[in-house]
Amino acid sequence: MNLIEFRMKRIIDMKRVEILNCFIPGMLFFFILFSSLGTFSQTDNSVQSEFEPLKDTMPRGVSVSPASIRFSVKSGSSQSKSIKITNDTDATKTFKIFSTNYLAEDINREASSSTPPADYKYGLTKWLYITPSLVTLKPGEKATVNILLDVPAGAEYEHAAWSLITIDEIKERQELNIPNTGDQVMGMGILPSMGFGIFTYQNPPNLKSNSVELVGYRLDTEQKNIYMRATNKGNGIAFSTYYIELLNMASGETIKIPVQTATILPGATREFKIILPPLPSGSYNALGVLDFGSKEYVETAELDFAVP
Repeated sequence: MNLIEFRMKRIIDMKRVEILNCFIPGMLFFFILFSSLGTFSQTDNSVQSEFEPLKDTMPRGVSVSPASIRFSVKSGSSQSKSIKITNDTDATKTFKIFSTNYLAEDINREASSSTPPADYKYGLTKWLYITPSLVTLKPGEKATVNILLDVPAGAEYEHAAWSLITIDEIKERQELNIPNTGDQVMGMGILPSMGFGIFTYQNPPNLKSNSVELVGYRLDTEQKNIYMRATNKGNGIAFSTYYIELLNMASGETIKIPVQTATILPGATREFKIILPPLPSGSYNALGVLDFGSKEYVETAELDFAVP
């Protein structure tokens, strides 16, 4: 098999390899799980108690799920989702839940501070109803927050939209006690609190993501990272996966870097950093793959480089 045939076979078999990579770890997980259950079932209570975690070492905090919410609602319809908040701390916590819009290019860290116009077409906040918007949880309590999306009827509303649901802890500001020393003293109080952000997306069912392109693919000067740059030129939100396969040109050995996920909003461009593993000296071909949900094809790019 020549090199061209080998590369074509790699692209054709990409989906098959991805399925196997997901299937085999799952089998190993269940094998280990049932083996562990069998071992503990043969252990008496006195020995088993020695392995119980100490109460003061149990993880404590506030958890929120899911990490993101996806709607697929046609105009004139509605759909409900929910958010779970759990308080595993020793203190009562109060949270305010609200939604804010952000620009497509600010989907990364800037989403929480993005400043879209008030009439932003793609802002999902105007169609979202959050109940309750204020939650107080005692230690060990859980709460369910309902998120209702109600899309108005009309062809003009058959477009993608998005927002960020924020869950912010509310704390009462305590009086700042400044010692009276007779001198001019300036006091400053710091009120630590926690917050969570949940990206929320609406993609109408008839809106497909079919115009995502790879517009950049490069290796950094230190040969430690590859950067993949993609643009969504369509109208639908692209929930994408991407990965890289490295081919050792001399031995024919391939190394597949694990699959990662990314959301590319319409009109936005995102750059992804893929960290390369330590590589022995030799010549390599790096095949980059971006799968954005199209049934017809995936976006690919290649580059050759040498490790001295």
